[in-house]
Amino acid sequence: MSTVGLFDILVIDRSHGRFTLKCDAPSVPCDASNLVVTAVAALVDSVAKGSSAGLIASLNSSNHLTEKEMGGDARDSDVEPRNREGGATTDFGLSVALQKRIPVGAGLGGGSSDGAFTLRALNHLWNLNWPRQRLMEIAKSIGSDVPFFLNAPSAIVRGRGEVVEKTEQPAGKWAPIIIPVAQMPTPAAYAKFDQMRLGKESNLVPEPPWSQWLKLNSQDLLPLLINDLEPAAFAIDPQLGRLRSDLESLLKRTVRMSGSGSSLFSLYDQRQEADAAARLVKKRYKLQVLTVELAPAMPDLLNE
Repeated sequence: MSTVGLFDILVIDRSHGRFTLKCDAPSVPCDASNLVVTAVAALVDSVAKGSSAGLIASLNSSNHLTEKEMGGDARDSDVEPRNREGGATTDFGLSVALQKRIPVGAGLGGGSSDGAFTLRALNHLWNLNWPRQRLMEIAKSIGSDVPFFLNAPSAIVRGRGEVVEKTEQPAGKWAPIIIPVAQMPTPAAYAKFDQMRLGKESNLVPEPPWSQWLKLNSQDLLPLLINDLEPAAFAIDPQLGRLRSDLESLLKRTVRMSGSGSSLFSLYDQRQEADAAARLVKKRYKLQVLTVELAPAMPDLLNE
């Protein structure tokens, strides 16, 4: 798995009131289904179980962590994160503002990356200084892709997402990501996958030589890539499958679906090539196309 150069913006403040989350995207829920809320609840629950009451009290101290201030209209709601026993974890004040820049329902891991960054940010803001492995234990209880984002930008992921092995960055560095109009709900894609029995043991293939794959150029790597969720997603939305086939004919190279969809991508070694492909797709299909860098270098808040 590899990150791409798309980023949401999270602004996190300590406050003296209830926990609140607001978001500028109407389609993004601000309730307990949002992984930011889940991450806050899980971290506070872990602190409460493993530390003194004094540390919980210190979480109310005045402080602020921000990358960029929110602008424009935003929905907001008071939320009561619940711990695993169902009790409220609102004996502290925290306000979070989420500005969406990663397309929603596109299989790009925006919600999971927000959950992972929330863990990283609060680990720093609250001076917990917990190591990565301790946060990983919390992350795997939040969502299958959250542990990966604690080990970004590039990693081999096994099991249900909880076994993560960091790797060097891939040789292919640029991707035009095509954003179809229709979104693909992740639960629907996995439900269809199960219904079609695509996960049976006879469909499994041996693990490939990842270290060799990382050194391949884009043209050689692309035909080796497989996304097992594509048949399920294309069964739900046949138009998406047809779009992928049409894009392969247009670009004359392999096109794959990202995650559970609905976004599609190809790979290039040079930015100019990716930009040219993006322009071609935009001209032909009038769709949103984002040229992004694979596995961009980012500061590690865990300092490991």
